[in-house]
Amino acid sequence: MSTKLIFLALALALCQVTTINAATIIWVSDNKTPTDGIPADQGWVDLLEANGYTVELSFRNAEARNLDQAKIDALNAADLIIVGRDTNSGDYANGNEPTQWNAITKPLILQIAHIARSNRWLWLDTTSYEDTIATMEAVELSHPVFNGVSLGANNQLDVLTMASSFPDSTDPGNGVLIAKRADNDQIWIAEWETGQEFYPGSGQTASGPRMLFVSGSDEGTDGRYNLTADGEIMFLNAVRYMLGGAREKASSPNPKNGALIEDTWVTLSWRPGDFAVSHDVYLGDNFDEVSNATLDSEAFRGNQ
Repeated sequence: MSTKLIFLALALALCQVTTINAATIIWVSDNKTPTDGIPADQGWVDLLEANGYTVELSFRNAEARNLDQAKIDALNAADLIIVGRDTNSGDYANGNEPTQWNAITKPLILQIAHIARSNRWLWLDTTSYEDTIATMEAVELSHPVFNGVSLGANNQLDVLTMASSFPDSTDPGNGVLIAKRADNDQIWIAEWETGQEFYPGSGQTASGPRMLFVSGSDEGTDGRYNLTADGEIMFLNAVRYMLGGAREKASSPNPKNGALIEDTWVTLSWRPGDFAVSHDVYLGDNFDEVSNATLDSEAFRGNQ
């Protein structure tokens, strides 16, 4: 019985990888400063195509400004939408555009912090940002975006080769903070599930999976590819994840990772790993003891 279950899980995993790599991704960009006819952000398209994805470029030259129903239908026909850094945020937030973009049902990755602001698409409760290069600190350690990378001291790693634009906010509202800047806790990677209002009072709801993944060089160099080897692994992990890639580990704990609970009673919940039949639960007041605990240890509290 166990052998059959393991074989089935492997078969499902292999089939899913094949499907995901055949996915169509729409790349949204303004192509503001091409050099010799080559867009500044061409490196991102090259990366995706080199990893087996079909990249649709019909929204490459500012066509995504001023959406109409035909453009919305085209966006909803893709498997994933990535809005690159080489975009002028003000041109994507005119009139009803924030509501139109947030109503798109397909998964969307946003590279540019400017568009996430409360005066644009209302993902984050801030109107300011900062262009800089920084070190990343992982927050949601079990998230699939970190698969295949080795975190250093304090769960930190360097993922940028050039400065990017960060939102001046440390709070993802109703979303999940996945990674932050190590120096000042500004949001680096965050996600929102379908049906979530982005933050209390936003008035905007994610009609499909949404992720902010700060990347692409800042305004002076218009969204050029700027990831280290670890950063590249993480970005590709994010793409697979948003396309429905399997989550191998439990994730999205509630209360959130790092939360301080003052009550004497709390209900714990989490999103299960996609191939998990059940999860063992360990509790204790020493992180290392809990992390290294086994079924016969005092920290083991039961199987769910």
